[in-house]
Amino acid sequence: MQMTRVKSRKHQETAFNVLVLFFAVILLVMSYLIIYCMITLAVKPGLEVYTDFWGWPAHPNWRSLTYALGALYRPTLNTILVITITCSFMLLVSVPAAYAFARIKFIGREFFYLAVLALMMIPDVLTLTPRFVMMRDYGLYDTWWALILPWGANGVIWGVIMIRNHIEGLPHELFDSAKIDGCNEWQLITRICLPLSGAIMATVVIIKMVEFYNDFTWPMVVINRTAIQVISVVIRVQHNNVAGCVITCVPLLFLFLCASSLYMEGLTAGAVKG
Repeated sequence: MQMTRVKSRKHQETAFNVLVLFFAVILLVMSYLIIYCMITLAVKPGLEVYTDFWGWPAHPNWRSLTYALGALYRPTLNTILVITITCSFMLLVSVPAAYAFARIKFIGREFFYLAVLALMMIPDVLTLTPRFVMMRDYGLYDTWWALILPWGANGVIWGVIMIRNHIEGLPHELFDSAKIDGCNEWQLITRICLPLSGAIMATVVIIKMVEFYNDFTWPMVVINRTAIQVISVVIRVQHNNVAGCVITCVPLLFLFLCASSLYMEGLTAGAVKG
């Protein structure tokens, strides 16, 4: 009877795994089908879109990609520069703050941490008008600082929560032995936390980079000059074509290929303890 139950359970697990794999394959095929359609439409002449939508173009128009690259070169550089500064500011603030919440005991620590968690529950659209008024009154409207400061503040919240949970999972003996050797709090951050937190920091940076890269509403509100505008607005307002969409995907694809291992390691950090 027990052997029968074990075999039945194994059959159920096998059937469940096959079902999960089946749906995963369907989602994977659909995802790559969308990418294939985007690439083919980017280089397909106009008439072929109506006569042969799914097929590869007989005479690809590679000039459309060249034109889109030339038109979107400056906005792409603007976006990369702004996001790089924003993520640097985000890590500079979130790592020491996360260490303080994880390792330093002070009055009101849990209260302030819950206050940080509560900020995640506020939708960005509710703070759109106050943020705009603040940027205008401080003279930051139509400058990159109007993007860097709000984006950085948003990223600090996420970074503190993610990095704090990671630092809490580090062995206490590492910090105790370092304190015995005479390390102060800043040395504990730079010599222990930073070397052991590369994966989780990379995960935070990648997640927020993708979010900032795709943000349309806030740059549209606070940036008026085309010369300093970011790619998410330019591609929708001035170059709304499929070739431009292909070009805008390249930086994110390059980012993920370069940091995919760190990204996956950071996502699974803390999943298994002991």
